[in-house]
Amino acid sequence: EVDHWIDLKPDLLSHLAQTSQTIGKAIHTIWNPEKIALYLVGVEVPHVHFHVSPIWNMEDIRFDLADTKATAVSMNDAADRIRIELKHMGCDSVSE
Repeated sequence: EVDHWIDLKPDLLSHLAQTSQTIGKAIHTIWNPEKIALYLVGVEVPHVHFHVSPIWNMEDIRFDLADTKATAVSMNDAADRIRIELKHMGCDSVSE
């Protein structure tokens, strides 16, 4: 694990951006939001990770307004919908 994104090797950073873009396209197809946000924050955990999320308005980019009552069932449903769309897009390496 790499703690800070500026320490990523360029090829890994490129791969992460391309993967995020693919996931963003799947999210866009499923939910048709105004935009797809890509966040690279990493303060809350000591490793690089990207957040890819649909946004319809400026409030959707505020982490402090995130749904803290989302259920495991609703999260799993969203993940399953993304996996299915990724497979439709030809992403053969999608795992459960």
